[in-house]
Formats: sequence, C-alpha cells, structure tokens
Amino acid sequence: MDIEGHWGFALHDLGLSRRAGRVLLQTFVSYLHSLTISGVPAVPSLNYAGTIGDTATAIAADGSSISDLSHPKWKANTMLGYANGPFGVALHWRYISSMADLMDGPNSGDPGVPAYSYFDLNGHWQATSNIEITAGVTNLADKGPPRVAGAPLLTDAATYDVVGRTYYVGVKADLE
Repeated sequence: MDIEGHWGFALHDLGLSRRAGRVLLQTFVSYLHSLTISGVPAVPSLNYAGTIGDTATAIAADGSSISDLSHPKWKANTMLGYANGPFGVALHWRYISSMADLMDGPNSGDPGVPAYSYFDLNGHWQATSNIEITAGVTNLADKGPPRVAGAPLLTDAATYDVVGRTYYVGVKADLE
C-alpha cells in the first residue's frame, strides 16, 4: 500500500509579512503487508515482508528467480521545505523500518537490522527565468549501511547508502 501527501502554507497566514515565503511538507509512505512466495512444490511458502537476507534464490511459480535481499514493511520519504521567491531549501528524511534476518531463522537470536534513517539537505535558486542552480548534501550524518548476515559484501546496496555523504551542484538551463 502506498500513501502520498502534500501540504503547504504561506507564512503570511500566520501573521508574518507577505514576503515571508512558504513552508512545504510532502511524504511518500509504502507499507508491505505480505510478500508470500511459494516456489517449489512441497516446499513451504515464506512471507518475506519485514525480512532481510534471503540471498538463497527462490523460484517463482512461472520459473523466474526471485533474489531480492530486503523487504521492509515500512519505507518513507518525507520532505520539509521552505521557499521564498527564487530561493528554496529542503530537508529530506529517508526511513527504512527494521527487518528480521531471514537467513538465520526466527530462533537464531540475530536481531536482523534496526530501523534506518538518512537525512539529506538541498537548495535551489532560480537565477533567471532560464537558469536554475541547485546544490545539496546526501546522507548528512555520513551513516554507513548495516551489516546483513549472509549478504554479498555484507549489506544490501540496493536499499542502504553504501557511498556515504556526498555533495552535488547542478545547473539547469533552458536554451530555447
């Protein structure tokens, strides 16, 4: 199930100057209730929702392989921003819920991986009607990925940030 929400308001609605700008909030949330896979006859089905570490490839009913590593029940991307005329800045929160370690089984004592949050910051300036300049930092805290037992290279690079903090600057020009 996916949920999306957007909300914003002008700061003058709070009694500030009409030039005070706008506050923006948007979020995208995904919830995975179940992901039950039954690949081979006589092998019990497994519900992969909320698990990590299924590096043993499963075979789907149509014969294709299924080898995804992470299946968090909850994922969210939320942005809190401020805009004023040609300027804007936003803080982004990327959330991944905790997951049980599928490879070690429920009685292994391995807690799996904890919930993870990453924070990013970006800004933009509309310099002219044809030129926009952007800059930002991803993974502000330079948070490394969790160790995933049984995973190739010990983590899931498709789900977690394996690079660390990065910076970027961009220019977009409309050359019509």
